Amino acid sequence: SGVAIPASRVYSDGGVLLSTVGTNPKVTQGGYKNLYRIIASDNQIGGSMAVYAAKVLKVTKVGVIDDRTAFGQGLAEEFTKEAKKQGLTVVGQEFTTDKAVDFTAILTNMKAKQPEAIFFGGYAPQGAPMTRQMKQLGINAKLLGGDTLCSPAMGKLGGDAVNDAVFCAQGGSILEKAVSGPAFKEKFKKRFNADADAYAASYYDQVMF
Repeated sequence: SGVAIPASRVYSDGGVLLSTVGTNPKVTQGGYKNLYRIIASDNQIGGSMAVYAAKVLKVTKVGVIDDRTAFGQGLAEEFTKEAKKQGLTVVGQEFTTDKAVDFTAILTNMKAKQPEAIFFGGYAPQGAPMTRQMKQLGINAKLLGGDTLCSPAMGKLGGDAVNDAVFCAQGGSILEKAVSGPAFKEKFKKRFNADADAYAASYYDQVMF
């Protein structure tokens, strides 16, 4: 989002089509006719996680952490907005960066406020060590996030700490559940010798479209 928002004007001036997974609502608010967002926006993803926390996890107290990027901040704001509408109490709000790896200080602050779930607006390279450190500090809260936490990197970097603790919202259909999803994953792996990431199928469909 931090790149797509300012770049979209330049691409529009140059008559170039822009396909993006930038989820901040501002990405499409410029009104550029050549810009296509290919997954759900933050107000859908952040909002749906707040509804999930209230209705499915049935928590009443939540904490919020964001990495101050246009993506992370936007996602956390949408979660917070909907959480309050759902009657949840936001007991604490902490900030980090998209380069940080040590979250002990902010998690210790958060632990004192006893949230039952913590929403993290950010990416897997921070979400995974954050989950491990939550476990080390004895924080039993669930870690909620957007589709950037629906990444193989969470398991690779977080190990078994992520197993029952992490809940993420995937924008669009889950690849495994799509009719041609497993075949796509298999072909992708064969061709690139890597697993298809969260956005691979969306970008593939967008190119074909």
